[in-house]
Amino acid sequence: MTDDVITTSPPGETSSIPSVKSSDQLLQWVYQLIRPYTKGGILEVGSGDGDMASLFVLDKAPLSVSDPHARNCYALKKMFEGEPLIQRIRRIDLLHKEFNTKYERYLDKFDTVMCLHSIDHQNDHSLMLNNAKKLLSNRGRLIVLLPAWAALFGESDEGFHDWLKCNHRHLRKLLGRDVEFLNTQYFTLLKPPIASNPPVDQYHQEVPIFEVSEKKSLCRRGLSVIVVARIIK
Repeated sequence: MTDDVITTSPPGETSSIPSVKSSDQLLQWVYQLIRPYTKGGILEVGSGDGDMASLFVLDKAPLSVSDPHARNCYALKKMFEGEPLIQRIRRIDLLHKEFNTKYERYLDKFDTVMCLHSIDHQNDHSLMLNNAKKLLSNRGRLIVLLPAWAALFGESDEGFHDWLKCNHRHLRKLLGRDVEFLNTQYFTLLKPPIASNPPVDQYHQEVPIFEVSEKKSLCRRGLSVIVVARIIK
């Protein structure tokens, strides 16, 4: 299989993509947060169920989608069949051992790369983010959802600001020195989830927005951060 446009479904493959949930409050909130920072040629890495891409389509914004799993790529093709705003459906794996060689034709190609479903608590964050940055042109924008560095802090303002400084250093270490932060937004659930590291789709029907000034909410499990960064090459 090539890594470019997905055209046909392989025998025996079944889709893991559920129906679009465009009314999801978290999805809508994330979209409104990141949309002003998207520009030029846009690539979503790890498009998964296609929900975020569907919001771009509804907003008449063209983009390319991708996923490391073949079954998801073919399901994305079925979902967006005949949709001119979906420019390409690619199979891209940010953890591929020969990333530079495998995806050479995509390096420095995009103005915006979004990684909203690819990075979780189990993956090699540094490798994935480094490879995602390679897909961007100079001054391109990386938009990524990450688990926040969940160190506890005291109830005092001093403890809270120390936590923010530590978290910023953690993000800087992950993203490298060749980035300029444009925005960071923390969020979590109103109620702690049962699982310690819940997937994003468990946040449905909750109001996930917490301003950074709401210190107590940041102590809860499931804390995540959306980072928008400009890459300086």
